[in-house]
Amino acid sequence: MKIIKNSVWSVSKTEGLPDALYRVLALYKETGTMILYELNDNKITRPKLFYIEPFKLGVQERNIVHFNYPIPVWMMATDNDIPDKNRIRRDKNFALISPLLSDPDFLFLYALNERSPLLRNYAKDNNASYSTIKKLLSNCWKYGRGKQSLTPAYARSGGNGVKKTVKSVSVGRKKKGRALIDGRAETYIMRERDSANIKKILKRHYLKPKGKSQAECWRIYLEEYFPQLASITQDCAISYPSLAQFRYCITKLFSLTEIARRRTTERDFLLNKRALAGSSADSDTLPGSVFEIDATVADVHLVSELTGDVVGRPTVYLVADRATRMITGMHVSYLYASWRAASQALANCFSPKGQYCRLFGVNDISDDRWPCSHVPTKLLCDNAEMLGLKTQSAVVPFTELMFAPSYRADLKGVVESRFRILNQKAIHKLLGTTRGGFVVRGETRPQLRSCYTLKAFTEIMIRAVDEYNHALNTELLYINPLLLEHNLIATPVNSWNISINNFRFGGYQITEHEIISRLLYPDSASITGKGIQYGNRFYECSEDEMVGARSFGQTRVDVRINDNSMDKIYIRSGKDTVFSQRELLSRRKIFQGLPHMEAEVVSDIVDMHKSSNVITPESMALRKLIEANEQEGEILLAALRKKGRGRYKNIRENRRKEVLYAQQGDSRKTSENYKLPPANNIVILPGPEARKAWLTKQNDPYKKDK
Repeated sequence: MKIIKNSVWSVSKTEGLPDALYRVLALYKETGTMILYELNDNKITRPKLFYIEPFKLGVQERNIVHFNYPIPVWMMATDNDIPDKNRIRRDKNFALISPLLSDPDFLFLYALNERSPLLRNYAKDNNASYSTIKKLLSNCWKYGRGKQSLTPAYARSGGNGVKKTVKSVSVGRKKKGRALIDGRAETYIMRERDSANIKKILKRHYLKPKGKSQAECWRIYLEEYFPQLASITQDCAISYPSLAQFRYCITKLFSLTEIARRRTTERDFLLNKRALAGSSADSDTLPGSVFEIDATVADVHLVSELTGDVVGRPTVYLVADRATRMITGMHVSYLYASWRAASQALANCFSPKGQYCRLFGVNDISDDRWPCSHVPTKLLCDNAEMLGLKTQSAVVPFTELMFAPSYRADLKGVVESRFRILNQKAIHKLLGTTRGGFVVRGETRPQLRSCYTLKAFTEIMIRAVDEYNHALNTELLYINPLLLEHNLIATPVNSWNISINNFRFGGYQITEHEIISRLLYPDSASITGKGIQYGNRFYECSEDEMVGARSFGQTRVDVRINDNSMDKIYIRSGKDTVFSQRELLSRRKIFQGLPHMEAEVVSDIVDMHKSSNVITPESMALRKLIEANEQEGEILLAALRKKGRGRYKNIRENRRKEVLYAQQGDSRKTSENYKLPPANNIVILPGPEARKAWLTKQNDPYKKDK
């Protein structure tokens, strides 16, 4: 097991370390030391300075083993579930200790000197209590050095879910007027209505591509709101806003960036007028520090695995490490670029890959061959699917989001070039490919040559990613000097592994429960007497839950969906519990091994059958027959009623006689008291003997010819 930052270890029989659980806070290769923090629920401990080599020796001797430290359920809550009061308290506390966490020397000095006054001096300088600072640091180190670790345990306190009223805040000082300097009229005092009117003029004439100048807009403003200026004489003077006042108002209403952006096109702004603060790739050379995520529509048409119909081109999500060029995660789906598909790609990026590969029949790619299951320090993404409160609440507790502006594909150059490489090596060689639109005129349409299912295409993409991660990339020799130092082939996987082994890695790992609760698609399911029903699928359920559903009615539960497979879902019975895995029942084995998108195909087929079979020829014929015989039936019923109530008696005896007559083949004469009314459309069926003779004739070909 590799030793990385933020990992938790169970220590026993190790000299210099009491038996306990420890979290790795920092690794210092230069000094051969590491910082450990004891995870003790009863008291606040102090970080310990320990040497790396004895620690590695303990790992080899199995005295020190990796431990999956559970994260409290209340710490996995999204920002929408946390009350405003607790969220503000969390952010305030994190801002108080963030300078200490970002200081690379503080942790080392604090752990080295047991009686160091650093913490007390910091608390005094920030007007805070020493115990408060110590407690906040302890919580942050205990649960992984993140903002979410400072979330108050509101789930265990009263008043959960009570909405708090927010007091109104000041909107700022009112604008002050400026006086005219020519002295010919009284100074004009700018008011709020003047700012509103100027804003209308600016939006109409100034803030648009090839808009008018400020002086021209000023004259238009005077013509519309001060028309009396056209009729003034030498003897009278009218006060009005000057050009200087007009220009001053522009600077107050709009920022320089907004003015520059709106007075030109977006492309021209990005190319010629944007701020040149430098590229983010200049300094982010530490592996695991920055991941890039992006999506593209693959240049190939797919077919449904259940029906064989063409379903169009899939969307491929890739996550790549900027420093090592390693593809750390992927996801293939029928969905267009969206948060649901992006979250599945991130879940794949943060999880071990062996199980994911086996879902698509790739059994030879293990966790060691694709050793990426880490969370980066920063995640570079697009505004489209990642910008929103839902995304911020799910991802921000793990990593810092960075958004690439539009028309700036160069900021995500690593992941963008990975798409180009995969297209050239795999996708453009498949049947049904569009080759990026370069289709020769007269060539067969790509849709007519499509034959790959989503599962088969995902398998091909996994193989292509594996081939790329183990392919030579000489550029890495200039980026990662460890490859030259250890005489390794410059491949992304070698650069990734050697960086982790030498503690030059900026990522960390999270638990499976955090990935399930935050990144998988959230939905709800019903607990029924047949199992847990989600859509048209049923999943395993305990006997008590099924009995309760049949006895007291169905209940709804929260579920998390992994779009890669319908074989299992994750449910939880309450907000204070973790998600548990439930398997697909055999009654729905048609869905085994298929992605969740294929279930929508079955639902569409079922809906199509329902809509096309509302009225059938058989149902129409039956209805017409019933309506045609309704009148004759009333006549027959009137004749039967003449017998009186006697025909309702001795039903069992009458049934016995009827069976006896049928067995003997006797034809009973109609009673004189019971005669059918004459009717032209009533057909008298033949008796048992006549039917028997007719059947005998039909079965004998010689009699039939006669």
